[in-house]
Formats: sequence, C-alpha cells, structure tokens
Amino acid sequence: IVLVSRSPDKFQSALDRLNDEDATPSSTAQRSNQCIIKFIRADLSNANDASSIIPRAIQLLSTSTSKSTTSTSPLPQPILISGIVNAAASTSRGNLLTTTPEMFDDQYTTNVRGPFLVTQGAARHMMDYNNQLSLSRNNISDSSNSASGSMDGSDSSIIPRGLCSIVNICSVAAKGGAPFILPYSCAKSALVTLTKNNAAELAPHGIRVNGVNMGWCLTENEHALQREVHGGGG
Repeated sequence: IVLVSRSPDKFQSALDRLNDEDATPSSTAQRSNQCIIKFIRADLSNANDASSIIPRAIQLLSTSTSKSTTSTSPLPQPILISGIVNAAASTSRGNLLTTTPEMFDDQYTTNVRGPFLVTQGAARHMMDYNNQLSLSRNNISDSSNSASGSMDGSDSSIIPRGLCSIVNICSVAAKGGAPFILPYSCAKSALVTLTKNNAAELAPHGIRVNGVNMGWCLTENEHALQREVHGGGG
C-alpha cells in the first residue's frame, strides 16, 4: 500500500491503525503482516506533485519487492499498482456572491485536476501491464495450440475485465442544491463526469473506474471548518 498525503503526521496516524504492531514515528515504511506500507508526501493541488505520484509509487514498490524470489512463470511479474483510490479533496465555503476566482480555481485543481493526473499516470501503468499480460497469454496459447494442432476459438484481443481498478471519491454535492458550497459542488460534479468518461475509455483495457457519491463525513478539516463557519463547540 502507498499512502499519499501532505502531512507525515496523517500518514503516521493511518499507519498506526493499519499495523498490528506499534510503529516508530520516524518510519516511512512498515510491514503489517505481509503488507508493505509506504508514504509519499505530495500536494494534489500542485500539478507536478500529482503527476509524480504514480512514478514515485512504482519506484518505491519496485525497491520493496526487488528482494523477492524471481518467478519462472512466462507471465509478467505481478503488477505493482493494481488499484488506486482518489480520496484527497478540498472543501471551502462559498456561494455565488462570496466565491472568489482563487477559491473556484482551488476546488478544481485539487478535486478534479488532481484525480485526473493521478488516474492518467495509473492508467498508463495498468495498460502497459495488461498489454504485456495479454501478449504473454497469447504466446502461451499459440505455443500450446501449435503443439496440439488445435485452436480454442477465443478472441485474444480482449483483455479480461477487472484486472485493475480506479475509484474516485465523489460526493452527493455533485447533484447540487447547497448554495454555501457552490465551487465544491461544481468540482465534484466535474469529477463524476471524469469518472464516467474514464470508465468508458479504460473498460476495453481491463480497467474498471467507479465513483462513490459520499454523504457528509466527519473529518478533522470538516470539523474545524464547521466550527469556524457555523460556530459551536465540541
């Protein structure tokens, strides 16, 4: 697992929950049973950071798995990244009259462009692996058929469905109706459209793309924002 966050403290908190054993505060990688957990510090509102996440994750996982025994299978080595969850988001309060151009742009850079760039990098990695897998299977099938003098009649151009998965955390706000989160709602609506477009484009390549329209969630940032904007304690 590779966790991405702007905050090493949040990574450490997540690591503590994932690990059965106590984690040391300075660690950037720990084992939980057979799971290797790595950390990438990145800001999804920064295009360079967002674009670098998948290459950096591949490098981290390649290093972590390089000591494993070499497989004698004719199929490619196991894919390094088979699934991603685009969960990072920014929420700010603003309606038609109070939203500034900067606030509007911030919602789109984090909530739409960030997932777009991460998905773009992941899709390239996943497609490359799936193509290698398809070619390897075809070669095995051709060798087998040549040896037996038979053909199975299957379409070798079709990549098995669901080899890889991308999930975007969207929001019920995408349906609109809450004036005080206008730019956030617009950005989440764009993310829903991005999800549908990506799903149609990547399905033939064995990659599923789904979105989850979440309701209101209690997070540290949301709690602080609620207290700042709407008042109240606790």
